[in-house]
Amino acid sequence: MARRTEPLLPRHVPRSLRLLLVALVFAVFFTGTKLIPGLRNNFGPFEIVGSAVILLFLIQYQRDGRAVRNHPMLHLLAAMVLAAAVSLVQLPAERLRLGVVQTLILAFMYLLVLALYNLMIRYQLSPVYLLKLVARATLVIGPWVLLAGAGGGDIQEAGPFRNRAHMANYMLTAFWLGLLYSLWPGIARRERLIAYGAMAAALYPIAASGRRSVYLSMILGLAAISLSLLLAAGRRRRQVVAAIAVVLVVVGLFVTVGGRWLPQLAFFQERIAGIGDRLEMAARTTEEADAESNFLLLQRRGALQAFRDRPLLGIGWGGFYNSPYSPTGHELHSTPLRFLAELGIVGVALYLGLMLYLLMGPLYSFLLLRRGPYAMPALAMLVALWSLAASYAYNRHITERTFWLLVVVVLTFEALARSLARQSARLAPRQVDLGAPPPMGPRLPVRPRGPLLPVGAGGGRPLGAGPTGRAAIAGPRAWKSR
Repeated sequence: MARRTEPLLPRHVPRSLRLLLVALVFAVFFTGTKLIPGLRNNFGPFEIVGSAVILLFLIQYQRDGRAVRNHPMLHLLAAMVLAAAVSLVQLPAERLRLGVVQTLILAFMYLLVLALYNLMIRYQLSPVYLLKLVARATLVIGPWVLLAGAGGGDIQEAGPFRNRAHMANYMLTAFWLGLLYSLWPGIARRERLIAYGAMAAALYPIAASGRRSVYLSMILGLAAISLSLLLAAGRRRRQVVAAIAVVLVVVGLFVTVGGRWLPQLAFFQERIAGIGDRLEMAARTTEEADAESNFLLLQRRGALQAFRDRPLLGIGWGGFYNSPYSPTGHELHSTPLRFLAELGIVGVALYLGLMLYLLMGPLYSFLLLRRGPYAMPALAMLVALWSLAASYAYNRHITERTFWLLVVVVLTFEALARSLARQSARLAPRQVDLGAPPPMGPRLPVRPRGPLLPVGAGGGRPLGAGPTGRAAIAGPRAWKSR
């Protein structure tokens, strides 16, 4: 019998933060909504809610007199914002406004991640809460995209998104967050079914987008997840198999009979058949091509020329769009190439450092938790980040909102892993059973200055009391109460 779950957010979290988190996660997907018409860079609900989260963070920490908790990854991001601001002096007047707006967006994302990270640590929120919210939002957005294009409308119809490219990138990250949620230990069966539904709901927008680079990155990630079965056993292996089965069934329907139902799925069938051609085109380096036959090659050439002209700090953040370096007038789609062209050696070093830290963080967490129930989520997080990194080589992401939600999940999961490792080390003499899957809802008082404790979606037992009554990982107060 499945254990009861707690409400969507824990009761000890202020109502204002609960509402803002719900609104923020849903607002992530509304990239087609503009509150200031005529502004090329979207200013919409996400920016409004995100600003409220930052304001709440400033009020809470000023009122409590608490020191802001920073993180090495956030230092890299702050340096990136500084480099972007300094690079603006190189932009010509006609592109300065765009560069300033792009820099402000980057600064906003830094402040938002800093605020969310501190608020989640402050209120001992497990990353499972963000995963739950993303899963529910995806269950709404996925069918919205389906209904928006199901009436035989324009193939470019993307529902709440600005365009198909945005839709593909946002929903790819949402898919991986849903898969991560499906592997989280201690959640109820109902929640796991919601996670599977979120994965299926994300697959349709990804398929309808026609982005073959996104298809490729997903295939790589799913192959890596399949290999993780070698490290899983028992219930964990069944959960991985179930997640992969959901993907195979849904995509199988899209490939075989989906085109009979929807023109968007017929478009998917056509695009996925050309993945091999896409790989060949991306690998070309010398063959002449125009914008229609090899857009990637032209962008690569322009980016490398910009780097050769200004190798140290680039041509300026946001300076590639409509510049002489852009043969098609578009902004750079490849994120590494964008940093190389617009911020030079300094920028690409910061970007690679950021991605390396994000990739190594889950690996470190996996090594800490490899014998416990959180090992599979840590491994899935690592696979998801590697898959997304492959997509970022062809798609822009640094200003896309779901990426920053994933960053917050990674940072809070790292804090969770360190806290669990410390607690298990302290309790080692008591012969703690690290194999029992803990429920996620300890009845512990909030300790404002204590370590992060894994509050989550489970029942009312003390942290670490598994279904058999054995203690997996328990905090000191939980042990005293026993």
